[in-house]
Amino acid sequence: MFDGGDQRDEAARAGLTVDEFREWSELNGTPLCGHVLPHGGVCRQVAGPTQLSPRAWLHLHRAGRCRSHRP
Repeated sequence: MFDGGDQRDEAARAGLTVDEFREWSELNGTPLCGHVLPHGGVCRQVAGPTQLSPRAWLHLHRAGRCRSHRP
């Protein structure tokens, strides 16, 4: 596990904020669906390939839709 300083350094190298870096790490580089649900939450289904690089993940995360929410 990273300490706070390590996470800041790793996030900066990856071009992410610390929060984005943590989410990317927790999700194993998997982008999630960006559909907003009726209660205001966001869909937690996968919307792309796994193990993406941090920048590729950032580009796709919450930008696409899962199979259930594609038009």
